[in-house]
Amino acid sequence: MGERGQIVIPQRIREEMGLQKGEKFMILQDKEHLILKPARMTREDLTALIEKAREHAKKHHLTKKDLANAIKKARAA
Repeated sequence: MGERGQIVIPQRIREEMGLQKGEKFMILQDKEHLILKPARMTREDLTALIEKAREHAKKHHLTKKDLANAIKKARAA
């Protein structure tokens, strides 16, 4: 890892995965692992994800205030 926190992905892996300069990644973490996952979401993927989130919120009676509080708590961590 470089001084500014940058990580180099070997060329072979970039080519195999079709990664391009400037590509965005999601970073998933558990206690001992980091997983970099290309953030390639289509409009259909995003629509399905939003619908799933709405269903979950409705099922659990969550409000916009609950969401705002959860965001505030996550940003403070």
